[in-house]
Amino acid sequence: MGNSRSGVRGRHASPQRAPRASVVRPTAPRHGRLLPGPLSGALIGMAASGFALLAALPSVADPLPLVVAAAVEIPPTVDDSATDRLEQRASRAQVLPPGPVVAAVAAVPSPVPASEPPSLPLPGCPARSSTSGLSNGRLPASVLCVLRDGSSERLRADAAQEFTRMSASYEQAFGRPICVTDGYRTFPEQQVLKRLKPGLAATPGNSEHGWGLALDLGCGVQSFGSAQHRWMRDNAGRFNWFHPTWARRGGGQPEPWHWEFRGKS
Repeated sequence: MGNSRSGVRGRHASPQRAPRASVVRPTAPRHGRLLPGPLSGALIGMAASGFALLAALPSVADPLPLVVAAAVEIPPTVDDSATDRLEQRASRAQVLPPGPVVAAVAAVPSPVPASEPPSLPLPGCPARSSTSGLSNGRLPASVLCVLRDGSSERLRADAAQEFTRMSASYEQAFGRPICVTDGYRTFPEQQVLKRLKPGLAATPGNSEHGWGLALDLGCGVQSFGSAQHRWMRDNAGRFNWFHPTWARRGGGQPEPWHWEFRGKS
């Protein structure tokens, strides 16, 4: 009987309804709609095509670093033109051969000094100029001459004339002129450099660069033991240029790139 009643009740009992799913009604955002309404099928297709096109493009390498050796914050009071000129010089120094290339050059035997070329006067540059009564780093353009190496660096007239002769002799040995990275420095340029390199730069107003009598050189000359540096060591004296004792290997502040003119105005 228990089974019979149970069977009848199972056939005639009203079917149980499935529980109704709760409906979550989105509430309006407190600050208005943040996203647009539903996109149309065509617009979704266009977006998908765009992503597919981006995925097919080749990856782009990281951008090259700036040529300036280090990012240094310059005080706003510094002469902007002086900073620009120093950055240009830094850019020229950046393109010099890297260490391994210079090391390979150092293994080349020193070439036989070429015969001294005739005087090569610079156009519009006097044979001699006087800086008597003038201030370091504040020389007028009339006593300075622009070098012919394309660097736009300047020297006192007699130093420029002798350097031109020396560079011509150097070119006969190496097939290219001497690379110049720095020449005459104005007083503001000396101030900027002292802030950037306090341990290397001379006190403003005391630099031979401020008299137009010093150069910083590259393309091999900036490395002790290279063929280019040996050539300068053996031949610079013939043109009244020399490597100061303090800047030599073992000196108080070795700077193979720094050379000075010993002529008198």
